[in-house]
Amino acid sequence: MFKTPLTALILIFLSTIAYGKKPIDINDEKFEGAWLGPYASVYIGDETIDQVIEPSFASKFFDNDFLYIILRNPGSSLRATKPVWVRFDVTNSGDKSQTFVLDALSWPFDFSEFYVNGQLRDRMVIGGRQERFFSTQIEPHQEASIHIRIGDGLTSNLLVFSWRSKTKYFIRELETKNYYTMTYSIIGMSILFNLLVFLAYRDRTYLSYIMYLVFLGLWNYSVTNIARQIWGSNDGIAVTASLMGLFALLFSMEFLNLKRYKKLYAIAKVLLAFSVINVLVSIFDSKLGFLMVHVTSMFGSPFCLLCGIIISLRERQIHAYIYSVAFGTFLIGVLMTVLFNQGMVSDLDYLGGMQSGALIENILMMVAMGQKIYQSERQRKHSYGQLAKVFFPHQLKQMKAGQTLENTMPVGEKEACILAFDVINSSAIEEESFAHSWEEFMSHCRAIMMDGYDIEKLASTGYMIKEMGDGFLCSIGYPFDNIGDNLSQDAVQLAENMTLLFHKLMNPKGCRQEVHCSIGIAKGTVRGYFSKSGAIRHDLWGPAVVHATRYESIRKKLFLAEGLEENHIITLQQTVYHGLPTELQISYKLIDLETTKLKVRNDQQATHLAYRIGTKARPRAPLIQQVSNI
Repeated sequence: MFKTPLTALILIFLSTIAYGKKPIDINDEKFEGAWLGPYASVYIGDETIDQVIEPSFASKFFDNDFLYIILRNPGSSLRATKPVWVRFDVTNSGDKSQTFVLDALSWPFDFSEFYVNGQLRDRMVIGGRQERFFSTQIEPHQEASIHIRIGDGLTSNLLVFSWRSKTKYFIRELETKNYYTMTYSIIGMSILFNLLVFLAYRDRTYLSYIMYLVFLGLWNYSVTNIARQIWGSNDGIAVTASLMGLFALLFSMEFLNLKRYKKLYAIAKVLLAFSVINVLVSIFDSKLGFLMVHVTSMFGSPFCLLCGIIISLRERQIHAYIYSVAFGTFLIGVLMTVLFNQGMVSDLDYLGGMQSGALIENILMMVAMGQKIYQSERQRKHSYGQLAKVFFPHQLKQMKAGQTLENTMPVGEKEACILAFDVINSSAIEEESFAHSWEEFMSHCRAIMMDGYDIEKLASTGYMIKEMGDGFLCSIGYPFDNIGDNLSQDAVQLAENMTLLFHKLMNPKGCRQEVHCSIGIAKGTVRGYFSKSGAIRHDLWGPAVVHATRYESIRKKLFLAEGLEENHIITLQQTVYHGLPTELQISYKLIDLETTKLKVRNDQQATHLAYRIGTKARPRAPLIQQVSNI
C-alpha cells in the first residue's frame, strides 16, 4: 500500500490518534469562507462508504492541521497511492435550516464523491462540470457526518472552504476572478512597459524582466487552473515557478550590475546554475521540482534582497533602494507561501502571499526601472552635452543611433582648399589683452566656419583641422562640402573675412602695437583619417596641407622681395588664384617666382603665386553681417 516502511510507521502512529476533531458549526460566522483543513480527518484505503461510516472505524482516521500539505509534498513518502477519505462533522446550532457548501475550486482530483451521513449526494469528475463545489442542507439543531472520497490518490493540497449559501460561493468565485483579472492586467501592463523600454534601449535587463513576468503570469494561471490539468500530468506549477525564479535572478544580476562585486556575482552564478537544474528537474519530475523551488526560494530570494541592500547602502542609488523595498515585499510574500506550504503557519492569508507580494513588487519595480531610466537619461544628456563641445551635431546624432566614432566623419581622399593661419611676430607682442582677444577671435572663426552647416548633407563654410598656439589649419570642401560652387572663391572669401575680423578684434582703438596676420591657401588632394591610438580624433593630411603652410611662411621673403612693410597678407597658390573669378583676381598681385628669385618649398611645380595686402573683403551676405556686428 505504501512505498516505504517510513510511510507505514508514520501512518500507524497517526492512526493511533483518536478522532477528536470539533464539529463545524455552520451557524457560526467564523466558518464563512474559512479553510477547513484543521477540521478534517483523513484515511487512506480502498474501503467503501459503508465501512468508513462505522463508529468503530472512526479511530482509523488520523488528524493533523497540516496533513494536507504532508500528502501534497512531492518529497513526502506519505503521498497516497490509493483513494483518500476526508471526513468533516458539521452541525447547525441555529433555528433555521442552513446550506453548507464545500468550495473545491482548486481540486485537481480525477474524481471525487460527496457523502452525507453515508448517502451519496454528489459526484465530481474533471471536465464533467464547471462549478466545483459540493453542497447539502443542514437542518436546525442537527449534525451531519460528511465524507469525501477522492479517487486515484491525493496528489494536491486539500484546500476546502465552507460557505453558507451557493450565492456566497459564486460571489467568492467572482471576486477571485476579478482579483486575477487585475493581476493579469498589472502583469500585462508591466510586460508592455518593459517591452517598449527594451525596444528603445536594447538592454537585456528588461528582456529578463519580461520573461520573469511571462512566467509569473503562467504560474498564476497554472495555480488557478490546476483542476483543469491544462499541462497534462505535469501541473506546470514547479516549471513556471522555477523559470520565474531563474529570470528574476538574471534580472537582479543585470539591474544591480553585480559584475562589479566579484563575491556577490560568484554566488549569483551558483544560484543561477541551481535554478537551471531546477527548471530541468521540474520538466521531468514536477514533484521533485516543486521541492527544489522551495529550496531555491529560501536561498535565492534573501540573496537578491541582500544584494539590493548592499548596493543601495554603498552607492546611494535611488533605484537600488526601491528595488530593495520591492524585492523585500516579494520576499515576504514568498516566505508566507513557503511557510504555509510547509505547515509552519495555519493562517489562510499566508496562502496568497506570493501573488500579492509579486503584484506589489511588480508595481514598485516599474518605479525602480523608471528611476533608473531617468537617472541614466540625465547622465546621458549630461554626457552628450559635454560631447557636444567636442563633436559636431551630426556625429552625436549618429553615435546616438549606434554608430562608432570612426564612422561619423568622411575618410579617404578628395580635393580641397587648405587655409593656414598665423599671427605675424606673435612672440614680440606685448599687449596684455592679446590672449583674451585671440580667444575671442578664435571663437568667431569657429562660428564663421560653421556658417551654413548642414547636418544631413555634411556641408559648411569650413572645417577646423587643428589649432596650434597662435595659428590654425582649416579646410574648405572636405570633409565638409563647400557651400558655394567655386572652391577657390569660397576659400579666399573665408580668408578675407578672417583677416577683417582679426584686424577689428586684435587692433582696437588705443592699442599701442598693431598686430597682423598671415594666411596661406593651397588646393589639392587631402586624405581624411582617424588616429589609431591615444585619444581618437579625425584629421586631414596631404600635399595641400603642406603647401598651405609653405605659402603662409613665405611672407617674410615676399615682404623683402616686394619692398613691403609688415601688414596683413593673404598668399595664394597659383592653382587657387586661377580658380578665382576675374573680379577677385584683380585684388591680388600675381608674381613670377623665377623673376623674384622666390621658391616655395615642397611645391616644385609652382611658377607663380599671388598675394594681397590689407583687410579689404567681399564676404557673402551672412558673413558680412557676422563680421560687421563685431
